[in-house]
Amino acid sequence: MSPSICNKCNKEKEMYYKEWCPRCDKPEVKKIESLNLIQVLRYLECNGYPGIKDRIWAYCADIYNFHNDSSFYLGFPDPDIDSRIDYENGVYDDLMTIKNSFNIEDDGILMDVSW
Repeated sequence: MSPSICNKCNKEKEMYYKEWCPRCDKPEVKKIESLNLIQVLRYLECNGYPGIKDRIWAYCADIYNFHNDSSFYLGFPDPDIDSRIDYENGVYDDLMTIKNSFNIEDDGILMDVSW
């Protein structure tokens, strides 16, 4: 099966998940949900979660290599398979607090770090 021809420019279309014309079909910007880590932690701490800022910051700093003006994907662990979580110090509960407080339905979210 040969590629079809673009109706606008009469060039051959390419296949990339679906047919598209690299000359006429401008790629769409995908919206990615993200949260600012510092704002999330301050918000939760000011709304009845004392110590969450220090625990989650230490957890993220230990696992992710982030710095000012960077982003990382904060995954919400499955307690049955993820042994990195410190259950005794409440990190798992803190992660679930973030997930539930911001109605995050996915297994994680992109966190922006900017101070």
